[in-house]
Amino acid sequence: MFKKKALVLITILILVLSTIAMSCAPAAKPATSTPPAATPSTAPAKPAVELATFTSDQYGFSVQYPKSWTPVTKEGYELFATDGTETTADTVFVAVVPKAADLANAAKDYLDNSPTFKKYDVKCDIVSQKQATLADGKTPCTQAVLHVTIIIYSINIYAVGATKGDNSVLAIAYTFGTKTEKIQEICNSLIFK
Repeated sequence: MFKKKALVLITILILVLSTIAMSCAPAAKPATSTPPAATPSTAPAKPAVELATFTSDQYGFSVQYPKSWTPVTKEGYELFATDGTETTADTVFVAVVPKAADLANAAKDYLDNSPTFKKYDVKCDIVSQKQATLADGKTPCTQAVLHVTIIIYSINIYAVGATKGDNSVLAIAYTFGTKTEKIQEICNSLIFK
């Protein structure tokens, strides 16, 4: 008799626990044969940050950079803009050099001969390069990824170079961080007028 009552109690307990567990589980969604239609977007995607445009009438190009960055006048640069005053601030600059056949090496040479690289006796490495077009979709350019280590800082560099007439225009940006999308967007905004 005792065994029978214990067995009934255990059975009831299992049924109660099963009912509680089933009531806590999320309801199954009914299967649909076609996914819901996406709502079409009528407005173009807005950039993540507000942009400023630098235009060089002398060399006939423009490039965009975050409006919150500070442009600084520096000899040897058409544009020099940075997102802060610290040494490790993200920075973009545009340099105009004599027409170069190898734009990735032109960017490397420009950096290697900069006062900062000379001060620390460092040279950057070209990590990769590829042929592409500027933002206009037709002007050939070279996109290059470069890297240098100065003291303890690992610096990721991105460059876009294109030639117009007797000059090559190099848009070069660097970051001390690993998120290089922002500096790539800046350099890839280079366009000739």
